[in-house]
Amino acid sequence: MRVGHSNVRRLNGSSFTWDIFRGNKTLSVSLIVLTVLHLSITSIPGLRDAFGLVPTTLAQWSLIIPLAIGCFLAIEGCAAPYAPWKPASTLAPL
Repeated sequence: MRVGHSNVRRLNGSSFTWDIFRGNKTLSVSLIVLTVLHLSITSIPGLRDAFGLVPTTLAQWSLIIPLAIGCFLAIEGCAAPYAPWKPASTLAPL
């Protein structure tokens, strides 16, 4: 039984490819805009105070990074059985 896709960038393949940056221009522009907004809110002192942001501690980062990597790998693992298999000789070079 196929439950569905868990990867919104690539429905039938891995995210470990350069195509994720070239495939959808709207999504790429959205990512850039959101990154600029995020950096603005976290870097400009007036905006930091307005949103009540405080720095993330090293202890918090030691939880965030492994959990994020684990979630990414779990999603990739769930999508792997549905990815079309291609012999290494047919894959385009990076």
